[in-house]
Amino acid sequence: MTLEIEAPKVENPWMKIAGKYKDDTQFDEMLEYIEEYRRELDADNETREIRVE
Repeated sequence: MTLEIEAPKVENPWMKIAGKYKDDTQFDEMLEYIEEYRRELDADNETREIRVE
């Protein structure tokens, strides 16, 4: 016996905010700050690595 069940249509919750900042003039600047901070964290982590031999 075969039973076909259609999955319920579920809206992706991220779609509600997609494009929210497309016209925000400060969005690119914010991304630059995030990228700079991430580079700083990566550099700091590289200096803190403990090498186990």
